[in-house]
Formats: sequence, structure tokens, C-alpha cells
Amino acid sequence: MTPPPAPSSTIKPYTGTVDMDDFPEDLYPPENFAMVCPYIYRSGMPKRRNYAFLKKLKLKSILTLIMEEYPQQNQKFLEQSGIKLFQFAVFGAQI
Repeated sequence: MTPPPAPSSTIKPYTGTVDMDDFPEDLYPPENFAMVCPYIYRSGMPKRRNYAFLKKLKLKSILTLIMEEYPQQNQKFLEQSGIKLFQFAVFGAQI
């Protein structure tokens, strides 16, 4: 019987936490991302590292309930991706 191969130095032991830097960029969903029903999703405010993931969804529009101005970086991403932004300012919106 041959012994099992030595562990690879690139494999990290599980420590009970997940380091998102261990995943490829296109696997980063936005915080609190979930499917509500087919083609309808919900999440927290997307960040730059979420853009590739969002592109794969082929979104047509994004609805936000925040009162403050939508971040310029996100607006630029939406314009470049052909995604319409609908913003309804709701006081105390925290989903």
C-alpha cells in the first residue's frame, strides 16, 4: 500500500472562516446576495469586486432604496453594462 501524497502547499487548512480572497473575482456575489424568484435578486450595495459576478447575471435594471446619491463608481459600471438604475429614496431603508 502506498502512502497518500503529501499535502500541497497551496491548499490551506479549514479554520472555520472563509477568506474571500481565495476565490476568483467572478465568484464574488455582493453582500447579502440571494435569489428572490427567477430573475429577481436582492443584495447589499455592490462593490467593484462584485461587478464580474453581476455581469454574468445579465441584469436589465437595479432598484435601490437608499436616500443618498448612488456611488459614482457603481453608476459608471451600470452605464457601461447597459443596466438601468431605479432609485426610490426610502427613509431608514435597510434590507
